[in-house]
Amino acid sequence: MRGHGLTALTPMGVIDLLGMAFMYVVPTPGFAWLTVVFAAWFLAQAAWWARGRVPSAGEHSASVRVSLIVMGLGMASMLVAMQFLMPPMPGM
Repeated sequence: MRGHGLTALTPMGVIDLLGMAFMYVVPTPGFAWLTVVFAAWFLAQAAWWARGRVPSAGEHSASVRVSLIVMGLGMASMLVAMQFLMPPMPGM
């Protein structure tokens, strides 16, 4: 951040971390709607990085942007697979 204070990437990072923490409760019945919300967020974020619409995206090299696109797509697919393709785990 280099002295620029909070940027738009800060709240995006917080939402990303919440999505990653949410994986600890998936697959739990009743949370499918939240899975869809987080998956949509990660897909949208991947699209934003691909189009260069993320704030400060121009400051990042193409390899960084590609890795963030892949991360967003991977997170979305993992959330959907864990919620809808896995049976509920004992003790969760």
